[in-house]
Amino acid sequence: MSRRLGLLAVALVVALLGTFAVFSYVNQVEAKTLAGAEPVDVLVAAQQLASGTTGATVAKGQLAQLVSMPRKSVPEGALTELDAVSAQSLVSDVFAGEVLLRAKFADQTARTGDLVIPKEQIAISVELGDPQRVAGFVVPGSEVAIFATVDGASAPADGSPVEGPLTRLLLPRTSVIAVGPATLRPADPDEEEEADAVAKAVLTVAVTQADAERLVHSTQTGQLTFGLLSPTSKTGPGTGVTNTSLFQ
Repeated sequence: MSRRLGLLAVALVVALLGTFAVFSYVNQVEAKTLAGAEPVDVLVAAQQLASGTTGATVAKGQLAQLVSMPRKSVPEGALTELDAVSAQSLVSDVFAGEVLLRAKFADQTARTGDLVIPKEQIAISVELGDPQRVAGFVVPGSEVAIFATVDGASAPADGSPVEGPLTRLLLPRTSVIAVGPATLRPADPDEEEEADAVAKAVLTVAVTQADAERLVHSTQTGQLTFGLLSPTSKTGPGTGVTNTSLFQ
């Protein structure tokens, strides 16, 4: 008899624990559901916003309005005010009714046609063959080092004129903003049409005025070679290489 009472007591305790566990689980689920359903105010485009529209323009023209949405439906990075992006512009179009996201805004850039030029910089294009542009691995967004090979007498490595050509780092790190299609050109303009042709492409970089002057001058007086950089690549000033110092 006492054994049966003990088993009943154990069963009762197990039942109570199970009931408590189910009750706790239901409460947690209900709490999460209520939290997800809690309304949150976010900014939504009142009309279609074109790429390039600044946050200040959106605020001044009242082109966005606060709308309440369930917290679980709000995308990550949704904006509730425009102060943080007032000086930035949209990187792509936003449709009416779309939530404004922080990731949609970026620092303003100058746009000429389809070419985006970083602020206060100049777009300069140069034509290079495959070897000089890393066999075509240089693409828009690449970071490159630019080397120039010029007459050593006009650009001495250590302050004194040298005989023969001089190769030296011209620009340590430059952004490529566009790459044109490759075309076949004669290896030498003076050669006959039957001569082997080489593939060349136009690469456009964004530089300051001072660097643009150096780049343009180098294209007119010498030859350029691009070196593709990684985030950990190291470049810096040097005396360059001449025929005399090549094997030293």
